[in-house]
Amino acid sequence: SMEQKRYPIVVFNPVALSQPSSTPVGRRYHLTFKMVQAEAKIVSQILQVHGFQEISSSNQDFNIMWTGSHPNPHIFKSMLPHQRVNHFPRSYELTRKDRMYKNIERLQIAKGPKHFNFI
Repeated sequence: SMEQKRYPIVVFNPVALSQPSSTPVGRRYHLTFKMVQAEAKIVSQILQVHGFQEISSSNQDFNIMWTGSHPNPHIFKSMLPHQRVNHFPRSYELTRKDRMYKNIERLQIAKGPKHFNFI
């Protein structure tokens, strides 16, 4: 039988900024992160205080990728099970008004205007 590999769940706590752990989870599991086209100092600080090691943005051996722009679809397809990114495929559909309108219009046609009558 094939056992499924279990990955740790990391709970980020801002209290760690003022009360850091002597054995943070990132250090125990050798976790890494990279920043891509992003200047998110607080995110970087939180990850570091939890023991994550920052690596080069070109390094593909990461646990967390924090990016300021939406990644290309091939990035999502090439990610391994232990890798996470702060976006999900087509997440821009939620933040662009023109896409939001088109999606609501599509749902009005598919499900009926009475369920989506707020436009």
